[in-house]
Amino acid sequence: MVARGHSLHDLLCTYPISTLNDLVKAARHNERDNYVMNANGVLAAVMHSLDSAFNKGKNKIMKNYMNKMYPSKSKGVDDAAQALLKLFAPRGK
Repeated sequence: MVARGHSLHDLLCTYPISTLNDLVKAARHNERDNYVMNANGVLAAVMHSLDSAFNKGKNKIMKNYMNKMYPSKSKGVDDAAQALLKLFAPRGK
C-alpha cells in the first residue's frame, strides 16, 4: 500500500482499522485483475487455438476460464428476474 501512495505513518497511525481492511481487500482485487489482464493476452491465443482444435470454435474454454476467475454474483436470480432487471439497467446513447 505504500507503493500506491499511502505513507507508512498514515497506515500505522491515522487510518482506522476498517479502512485498512478495505484497502487490503481492494489490493487483493487489483492484484487478481492485474494477473487476469496479463494472462489474458497469452491465454487468448492459446485457448483460441485449443478451442478451434478440440471444440470446433465454440469458445467454451475461454468462457470457462473467465467464469472461474470472475464467478457470477447473481446465482439466485432466475431468467424472469434477469429480464426485469435488464429493463431498469441504464442504457448507453
